[in-house]
Amino acid sequence: MSFRGNISPLIILSTGAAGAGAALAILGVAESQYYAKWSFSALAYGFGLYGLVGMVLGFGYGLLFGGKGRSSRRAFLAYAGRVAVLPTVGLWLVGSAFIIYRDLWKESIARAGFWGWAALLLIPAGAFICAALARMIGKVLCNRSSIAAAIILVLSLAGLLFCGSGQSTPEINEEFYRPLEKPDGRPSIVIIVADALRADALGAYGSKKVATPNLDAFSTEATRFNQAWSTASWTRPAVASILTGQYPRSHQAIHKTDRLPESLPTMASLLSLNGYVSVASVTNVNLAPVFGMGRGFDVYAYHGPKPFLSAPQTARRLFLVELYRLARLRFFPGQRIVSSYYAEGEQVWEVARELVGPLATAARPFFAYLHFMETHDPYFAHPYDGTAVARVENPNPKADKAAEYFDLYRQEIEHWDSLFGEMITFLKDKGVFDRALIVVTADHGEEFADHGGFWHGTTLFEELVRVPLLIRFPQGAGAGTVRDDPVSLIDLMPTAMSLAQVK
Repeated sequence: MSFRGNISPLIILSTGAAGAGAALAILGVAESQYYAKWSFSALAYGFGLYGLVGMVLGFGYGLLFGGKGRSSRRAFLAYAGRVAVLPTVGLWLVGSAFIIYRDLWKESIARAGFWGWAALLLIPAGAFICAALARMIGKVLCNRSSIAAAIILVLSLAGLLFCGSGQSTPEINEEFYRPLEKPDGRPSIVIIVADALRADALGAYGSKKVATPNLDAFSTEATRFNQAWSTASWTRPAVASILTGQYPRSHQAIHKTDRLPESLPTMASLLSLNGYVSVASVTNVNLAPVFGMGRGFDVYAYHGPKPFLSAPQTARRLFLVELYRLARLRFFPGQRIVSSYYAEGEQVWEVARELVGPLATAARPFFAYLHFMETHDPYFAHPYDGTAVARVENPNPKADKAAEYFDLYRQEIEHWDSLFGEMITFLKDKGVFDRALIVVTADHGEEFADHGGFWHGTTLFEELVRVPLLIRFPQGAGAGTVRDDPVSLIDLMPTAMSLAQVK
């Protein structure tokens, strides 16, 4: 383009970058504090990401449209106001609609309710406020646009560099390592959950299609429940039921934005109050600490997927991060990598081993909750070569894909079964196996066109809510027993509480 007029091209471009950058940075700070109030990492990241995006948009606008008719001061001020308004209002309109749909409507028009629909009135009102604020910012910054652009750029880069995106695994208090003066005769409790593992995919439940020798061997030393049922067909409400012994209507962790109520006791909190050390090693975004699933644990090691755009845990729900994640996974998957979706089972087990080992050596009663994602989509081929199928890429596959998808699912189950064998060997070596309550189950199942659909979380067919449940009681009591009476995942908490002598 050719710049015409008395206003320097550098000033035009820097005004666009500074005005739009500052306006979007303020919007990013506001949104970040909506998700994580008083969190420095969220604030720094929100400012940094939105500020940089705003600068790029403002600079681009100046490059394309900034050179015409800027010969007068009045024309330049009009440009300075408009260049900040357009990206700010655009982001507000799309982002606020997304947040209302996700957080208030719970991703369903049927759940909108009166206040959900009423919230839509805030969108045009907010757009008017954003426009007025952005216009004012653009005009003010145009006086020292080059300096303002440099300051915003430095602050944005600093915010992204120092927002603390890394994950850390907390350590057990050294006091927990100290052996008890008087041995505690109560059993340790180990609950192992394989996400989305169908009961009828295991040899112990009659499957001839999948080889699960370690799980099958464990079933001969445990009590097998043939009619075990989950309380939901997706993770958060199902795991909440395991940890609280409550149905979803009671614990209220039902929708994607719901968190476990602070007032509700959990298995971990009750056991910790009664002399147990409660630890967890989990992966699945539905179990992130922000949803309250770690409440009551002395150590809650959450292994999230590799963060997109290097977002810290406190800022991963920002609209621009979510937008990039969905677009990246659905339209540009490239070489599919496990860590883009969840942490590998080896990582979950390695941390669990580090947490449980010292407790077993100290002969302290402990509660360990382990949650693995191998049997959840994406299903990866083994040995790993990047071949995988993921729900985010193809939410509604054709029925003729069932055999192909199930074969990858089978490979994931067999891979996880070998990892499960390592767990059992470790528990035996540490002397935990015989003196613990060991539970192996799933939070829900998975469908492979059994009723025309795929995946989980949308229906309540048997393939989705009937789960494997293998329980080895202390000293192998009832080993080899098969029970056909119906049981639920909510029964796990009272069973554990009874053996731990918690009233």
